[in-house]
Amino acid sequence: MKYESEENKFDVTTNLLNQKAPVGKGPTFGKRHSQVIMLTFILICSFLMRTSLSVTIVAMTDPSASINKDIPRKLQVPWKNIFTSLPFFALMITNIAFSYTHWTMITETAIYLNKVMHFDLTSNSVFTSLPYIIELVSALIAAFIADYLLTKNFVTVTFIRKTANNIGLIVAAVSLITLTRIGTDRAYLTVTLVVLVAALQGPSRIGYIVNHMDLAPNFSGILMGFTNGSSVIASAFAPIFAYIIIKDETNVEQWNIIFYFSAAINIIACVMNSIFTTSERQLWNAPIAKTKRTVTSNDIEEEAENIM
Repeated sequence: MKYESEENKFDVTTNLLNQKAPVGKGPTFGKRHSQVIMLTFILICSFLMRTSLSVTIVAMTDPSASINKDIPRKLQVPWKNIFTSLPFFALMITNIAFSYTHWTMITETAIYLNKVMHFDLTSNSVFTSLPYIIELVSALIAAFIADYLLTKNFVTVTFIRKTANNIGLIVAAVSLITLTRIGTDRAYLTVTLVVLVAALQGPSRIGYIVNHMDLAPNFSGILMGFTNGSSVIASAFAPIFAYIIIKDETNVEQWNIIFYFSAAINIIACVMNSIFTTSERQLWNAPIAKTKRTVTSNDIEEEAENIM
């Protein structure tokens, strides 16, 4: 018995010696690493936003911080001129189209993928975050390209505004119409279209977002309030409209109505943008103080000369 136990020990020792030692694979990129990177990115963005907001607040509240020393602090808002301005209405419709399309593609298309194509977009964190990441990157790239073209005098500011808007509007309209034609078995193609629309909405930020400052820098806050407020109301209507139209979430024909309607909004906005969008400063931007002095023809002529 003693001999057998010693023999067994020898066999175990031999087997251990014959086994290959595990080779370490080194550190892996895990969940903690992703969380640290995301947290760092959020902190950087928060710092940039805080810096930008601080500069903006100082510029708005401190008269000495303005480069326009001759502008009176109390301006008479030209309400009639604003609401009869075609460039302003083109800007508002463009803003509505982008906001409505964004929420239709991000929220309603996710339901379409789940119910019709049986593809759960929310369960895949990569597909969920990819549109926003690409939108951010494309917006930064487009801004650098636009600045380069303007610095070299290759194009005009109006051309930049119209082109940036039209790219996002046309691609969105084509993508929405394509969704009605690709069938129900191409989930990844649908996801690609969603990402494409988001990617090309990023460059549009150099179009309709900053166009308020082009038209009337003295009243850009008021213009932004109306255009952005209208776009928020329109985007809130997107899920309501889908709820009214779609009675069966697996019915493709009912979903096609949603996609055609969104495409039509983008086409209308594209036409308005192509015809009426401009970067020229409007005459009603003239800073007239709230005094008894009335606006004369000389005031308008002087403002027109400043624009030219």
